Amino acid sequence: MAKTSKKVIKYLSRNDILELNFQFVNYYGGIYFKGDLNIANENSLSYLLHSVDASYFGKKLHHSLFEKASAYAYYIIKDHIFHDGNKRTGMASTILFLEKNDYILIPEISQDDIVNLAISIEDEKTSKSALGLWFKSNTQLITK
Repeated sequence: MAKTSKKVIKYLSRNDILELNFQFVNYYGGIYFKGDLNIANENSLSYLLHSVDASYFGKKLHHSLFEKASAYAYYIIKDHIFHDGNKRTGMASTILFLEKNDYILIPEISQDDIVNLAISIEDEKTSKSALGLWFKSNTQLITK
């Protein structure tokens, strides 16, 4: 967890992401290799886990909560971290990260919207920065 000026940001763990991938592939079907926990690109997974809160020369790579959220989906989908289930895992990881930090998708967002967004990331039609703006515009604080 890292501290911001207002609140502590809760990041996803490696196990959080691995569990999401396992659940999605198990439920929807697809390729799952138990021997490597379905990881096709270990270096990309390590990069993701470190880059979300990384600083280079004293400057944050991802400044806002929404930029950090976008990194989960973007890197999982673009870097094909898993043998299968990258789009589902990427989007679910971002949504889980946002929920851990008290944000949810607005009610108007459908499952089709999420699927189309994941496809647009894979097809290079949505950049990481555009993705962060999309999540900023399409989430709301959880009311407690």
